[in-house]
Amino acid sequence: MDRVLMIDDPETVARAGELAQLMGASVSQAIARAVQDSLDRERAVKQRAADILAAAAEVRKHLKHPLPSSDHNWLYGDDGLPA
Repeated sequence: MDRVLMIDDPETVARAGELAQLMGASVSQAIARAVQDSLDRERAVKQRAADILAAAAEVRKHLKHPLPSSDHNWLYGDDGLPA
């Protein structure tokens, strides 16, 4: 099923025309490339976030349990110096 994209915002239509002219492409081609570029960036951001969460999960596997409290006493020895 074909879909039709209608853009009612004159400013957006003008920007699409300018982009097409700068690219030496049709408005449809310019919009298609802009959408693809944006989609690629968004996918990369989502993948980066997933990679960071996976790395954090891997780090959590190696932490000593139970985790220290937020008072940071575990950073210091009995003499009060950093451990």
